[in-house]
Amino acid sequence: MDRMSLLPDDLIFKILSLIPSKVSVSTSLLSKRWYSLWKRVPNLRYSDPYSDSGYSRASGFIDKFLLLRDNTHAIETMRLYVNRYCPRIDIETWFRVAVSRGVRVLLFNDCRTWYQPIRLPRILYTCETLATLTLVSAVIVDVPLNICFMSLKSLSLIYVDFPSDESVHRLLSGCRVLEDLKVIRDNNENVKTFKIMIPSLQRLTVDDVFIYGNPVPGHDVGFVIKAPYLKSLAITGQFGWFHSLVKMPYLVKANIKLRHGDY
Repeated sequence: MDRMSLLPDDLIFKILSLIPSKVSVSTSLLSKRWYSLWKRVPNLRYSDPYSDSGYSRASGFIDKFLLLRDNTHAIETMRLYVNRYCPRIDIETWFRVAVSRGVRVLLFNDCRTWYQPIRLPRILYTCETLATLTLVSAVIVDVPLNICFMSLKSLSLIYVDFPSDESVHRLLSGCRVLEDLKVIRDNNENVKTFKIMIPSLQRLTVDDVFIYGNPVPGHDVGFVIKAPYLKSLAITGQFGWFHSLVKMPYLVKANIKLRHGDY
């Protein structure tokens, strides 16, 4: 314990940033010096996806964490894995707080969307500081007309449901400096044509391994990819679902795995 006390604050903050927030908060019991160090940690990491508790423990902990931390310091990273008992209104509030605190990295894994869809707060769509956004099993609704991710360089959409083709177009059109995009889809009947038209894009991963059936001739369905400055491309899915691939003169790495039929 004496040796730990000799560590500089900057090193302690780095250590606390790499561990779950519940653990970092518990270090306040070590000594008077450690009592408030966690309050200046720039990261919030919370995972409670499979709890059977009737009331989400996430709500109580995260609310207190955001209330008690030193808000003169930015929230650089927020990683949340929540369960089915987590109220939607709480999640929306956490997003708003993160944006207001200058969040740069946001990962949200929603293990409860089949109970109550998540409405991403509109303030998120104009976040000026966000550089990395990962959404897992989150339902995106009401993508606004005015959307601009000024700093977003990396976007991952994993099993994310969109209400329409237009909502996909609006979201990706607002990512003007995006360089890295990962899309993993399931059977989402709402989106017929997933258009990826991002001039700044350099790395693209697309996986529609859970989409079955054959495209109907003459119908514009599947993926349309127009990203002429791509350097890396990885595609996994159904043969015939990918079309309108423009020339990619800067491509240096490609991994294409396509199957015929439903299997």
